[in-house]
Amino acid sequence: MNKESWNNLVIDLLTTHTLLLKLVRDGWHQNNPAAFSILHYQVLGVLLRFGPLWVSEIGKRLNVSKPNMTPLIERLVQEGMVIRTSEPKDRRVIKIAITREGKNLMESGRKLLQEEMEKVFKDFKSEEMEELAKTLATLKTLMVKALTQD
Repeated sequence: MNKESWNNLVIDLLTTHTLLLKLVRDGWHQNNPAAFSILHYQVLGVLLRFGPLWVSEIGKRLNVSKPNMTPLIERLVQEGMVIRTSEPKDRRVIKIAITREGKNLMESGRKLLQEEMEKVFKDFKSEEMEELAKTLATLKTLMVKALTQD
């Protein structure tokens, strides 16, 4: 791949990410002005996938600094979506764990996200959606490959 093609690829990847976030966030906030933010759901998603983690580890996985993680976690604790747990051998070690309420919120959030995405793509032709699905599958495969390289 030549330099110009590489530069275009990088710009397209970054632009696509930004556009997707804008599409999702705009619809999300219009339909849920007082609800949890997408970042709150991302925190819960990390906990669902990996189990209880330190705040710093959650932030690392989401690329969010610890000072910015603190209010996110605090809101989730106050709303009963997560709990703080301590290690039996060292009570100073605190991890964050998702609760049943948090899991239920994730399920309803996924449904809402799917509804928002259906609105975004409702006017696309079947062929366009099939092409998008194939492209995304390829992109996901390449991203996983990039993450697993030494």
